[in-house]
Amino acid sequence: MKKRKYKIKRVVKFFIFLIVILVLFSILKVISNKKNKDDFDYKCPDCNVILIEVTNLMYDHLGMGGYSRNTSPNIDKFAEESVVFENAFSPASWTLPSGISTFTSLYPFTHKVVDRSLNSTLNPKIITLADILRENGYKTAAFTGGFDYSPRFGLTNRFDVESSGEEHVPRENENSSLTGYGVFASSAPAALEWLKNNKDNEFFLFVQGFDVHCPYTPPQPFDKLYDPEYKGNIDFSYCYWTFDRTEPKIDRGRKYYTAVKSVYPVTRNEVRLYDEDIKHMVALYDGEINYVDSVLGEFLDGVKEMELSDNTIIILTSEHGDMFGKHGRFERGGSLTGTFYDDVVHVPLIIYHPKLKPKRVNGLAQSMDIMPTVLDFLSIPISNSIQGKGLLPLIVNNTDIHDFILGGSLYNAYSDILVNQSSRIEFVRSKEWKLIREELFLDNNSTEENYELYLLKQDPDELNDIYNSQYPEIKKVRNDLKEKLFKWLQQFDSIQPK
Repeated sequence: MKKRKYKIKRVVKFFIFLIVILVLFSILKVISNKKNKDDFDYKCPDCNVILIEVTNLMYDHLGMGGYSRNTSPNIDKFAEESVVFENAFSPASWTLPSGISTFTSLYPFTHKVVDRSLNSTLNPKIITLADILRENGYKTAAFTGGFDYSPRFGLTNRFDVESSGEEHVPRENENSSLTGYGVFASSAPAALEWLKNNKDNEFFLFVQGFDVHCPYTPPQPFDKLYDPEYKGNIDFSYCYWTFDRTEPKIDRGRKYYTAVKSVYPVTRNEVRLYDEDIKHMVALYDGEINYVDSVLGEFLDGVKEMELSDNTIIILTSEHGDMFGKHGRFERGGSLTGTFYDDVVHVPLIIYHPKLKPKRVNGLAQSMDIMPTVLDFLSIPISNSIQGKGLLPLIVNNTDIHDFILGGSLYNAYSDILVNQSSRIEFVRSKEWKLIREELFLDNNSTEENYELYLLKQDPDELNDIYNSQYPEIKKVRNDLKEKLFKWLQQFDSIQPK
């Protein structure tokens, strides 16, 4: 009798074991099927692509970036329907090298288009996103503000249609140095008109404008939105630059910075920028953002009215941000330290995908990840030669694809009195730490090397340089980051100034 009961217990245990195994197998199968289904769902081989670049747009001057002013209601609404990358970074601090990095998924040290000299053009052998999509049957068009997106640099001439709005730039002062910067008021309507005639084809559309770039001259009423009581005498139809770290000075109890008015032919027109002038400069910048936001709102509404939202991936980003006196800097040009602070390289990146649920992701991303991500979405093979990474694991599973972000560029000197010294600047950044390295190329063929190190969780504004700290923990981090930076630099050839 006891033996029989024992056998029954064994049989029961065996069946329970089998049931558990079957249940676990079923769960694993469901998870596996769901993963495969998710991977499949995010593929959209028939999707169109729209890429919008708002040059000089700072992440933290947008509502979606936590800004206190309501500068961007339409962009914020678009972000609520999209995937927002909270930690996206550009590999360089100005438009030309950064923009080409976005379209090639290559670092500036690789594609080598790092200045505006006559022989600075993208190697025809380097494949761009426009090339790949055109070869896969897409109609391609670029409607830009020209200048750094001029066809002569070898990027926008790769599109089937290339149109620049340079001739439509409204500028009050014809002596302004930047009358060649085209705006969204020209590029966005032209892009919509092109869409009307091409929406039934698979298409790749690039839309860009320099409105948010200096000089800060938003149209009415956007020029009075944020500082209507300004009484200063600064003419903001010019750009104002510093080409070295500047310390504030005091005049009769009032603090000011000395900046250079950017005009051509180049002369050193120095002006004093007081706190109220800088405050107004930021207010005009925010007014430019609000104006561009209204134009882009109309553009995005036009895309919806054409019923393209269900089969179009839309990406909004920027090539760089700006400084506005932080670290004693105005703008980013020339041979100067400080262009790689987060104010400049932390950029907005928003991706709308008709099959993706809206979300915010905190993992590190970079501009060069856009190209492989688009190709991944479209199920188009990705070349092994690119240096960016597809963002799909980060989007779908919150799986980090970067432990560190790296970037760098050359700043070649020109024969004028504003930019007379070449430099090379790089940075390596994790979520917690950031190392900036600058190498100045001096007239006597020697070099000068400078470093900065920041603990970002405690010092997000990068105000407390702890590079020379003797704490063992900080010294270890410093050495680890330098090792990572120099290992990264070894892959590039000929990264010396011209």
